[in-house]
Amino acid sequence: MQQVFSNSQTVQVFLYCVKKQAPVGVREAQRDLGIKSSSSIHWHLNKLLDAQILKKEPNNTYALTEIGKKLDRITFPVDETFLVMRGELISHGVFQVAFLVTALITGISLFFWNPLISAIFSLQVVIVEAIIQARVLMKRMAVLPSYQS
Repeated sequence: MQQVFSNSQTVQVFLYCVKKQAPVGVREAQRDLGIKSSSSIHWHLNKLLDAQILKKEPNNTYALTEIGKKLDRITFPVDETFLVMRGELISHGVFQVAFLVTALITGISLFFWNPLISAIFSLQVVIVEAIIQARVLMKRMAVLPSYQS
């Protein structure tokens, strides 16, 4: 299913449908997204239709299917995972940065209270970050082809 989102305009059309939360017409999407060709919009809508993310309504509009409504993650060919929240794409990196900044502020605050507890907390943050990075690395390695001689 993720191959559906290999084109950035297809992602744009999908997010438009998510934000709209109502059936979308070809001309309406063309106008609102600023895409000149209605055949281009048709192509992207049909691509989403083939993937069962959209369904065609009797009045020739397109609406999200249950699969489309539940779709909350999109992986792009660049191997970056994004969360779909209220029709916006949010990178997993944003959550990682928020975690590290919060941990830094907490660690500094704890240092003034008790340096030993601050050190233990910092060590736990490093371990959690190492686990996160190891999981990302293992996931990427699983995607890479293995060469055996």
